[in-house]
Amino acid sequence: MRDARALLTQKKYDDAIAKLDQLVSERPREPQARFLKAVALTDQKKRTQPSPRTAPWSPDFPEMPEPHNNLAVLYAQKGELALARDELLLAIATAPDYALAHENLGDVYAQLAAEQYERAASIDKRNKTAAPS
Repeated sequence: MRDARALLTQKKYDDAIAKLDQLVSERPREPQARFLKAVALTDQKKRTQPSPRTAPWSPDFPEMPEPHNNLAVLYAQKGELALARDELLLAIATAPDYALAHENLGDVYAQLAAEQYERAASIDKRNKTAAPS
């Protein structure tokens, strides 16, 4: 695991993924290896459509807040803010003291609020309070 983390830090994604594949084949229920592989694939820009059903960790490790947080980041990057919010709420429910999930939830709520202000301004052009800043 240490070697795989070092390879990820060095941005040697193919080598890290190979190392993580070996770890997963030896220990299929190892959550950190599966999670790090998903991170490596994401960092390498080999993203697929994220969803709770296709995430490599989600069904097997619902007690881990990090996968929910990272899946939320993927959703937010795709503009799927409601799904991102839901994943962050799951992360926080799992670990109420997980500060990063709280921070990310604040970012998602800010983006959702901005969308609503824009929508209100487009519906009522005379509404000065909902005008974009």
